[in-house]
Amino acid sequence: MEKILKRCLILTALLLGLQPLSSCNIITPLVFVFSPDPTVEAVFPLEDRPTVVFVDDRRNLLTPTSLRRVLADQVTKDLMKQEVVTITISPQDAAVVARRSDTDD
Repeated sequence: MEKILKRCLILTALLLGLQPLSSCNIITPLVFVFSPDPTVEAVFPLEDRPTVVFVDDRRNLLTPTSLRRVLADQVTKDLMKQEVVTITISPQDAAVVARRSDTDD
């Protein structure tokens, strides 16, 4: 009987000690920070030629609109960092050219 009571007390102490971790949701951010970035095998490998990342958001789903620029810049940096392509064209330059071609009819 004393053994069972001792085990129950240890289990209760353990559960009470772990309870703050679950209530303030610390474990999820720690797992997110320390887990490696997910990778997916490319379906269509890119050829090594000058490349531009252009985010075409005709329905304005990305708000604020500056997210388009941030997304394009980050993808461009990732492509260069992972040595997928060796030459990239600035996404901002591509956006300027696209804006000009929309207004020049």
